[in-house]
Amino acid sequence: MNTLRAALRAANPGGPGPIDTPAQSPPRYTKAYGWGALIVAGGGAYYFAKREIDADRRQKHIDMVEKQRKQHLMEQAEFGNNPDRPRSKYEASVPYISPKGDRFS
Repeated sequence: MNTLRAALRAANPGGPGPIDTPAQSPPRYTKAYGWGALIVAGGGAYYFAKREIDADRRQKHIDMVEKQRKQHLMEQAEFGNNPDRPRSKYEASVPYISPKGDRFS
């Protein structure tokens, strides 16, 4: 290889050419640095995406719980122990009380 280079230099006395400066691969530490930077960037993107997704899920859960709570309060207000509330045709006007009494007391 060195003899071929010497022969090419002798054929081209004008100075270094593209053959005189061979393409070298970058040193290993630059490859490792590149992979490391890629891994850190990917990890950072994953971390922040996960935080955003979790925040969205948490907010949806809070909204759902609040909606259910409001709906439950509306149902209680509508069907509470109000004697003046409208009754369905299948509901007794006076609640049934067993002659034997309440079995839980």
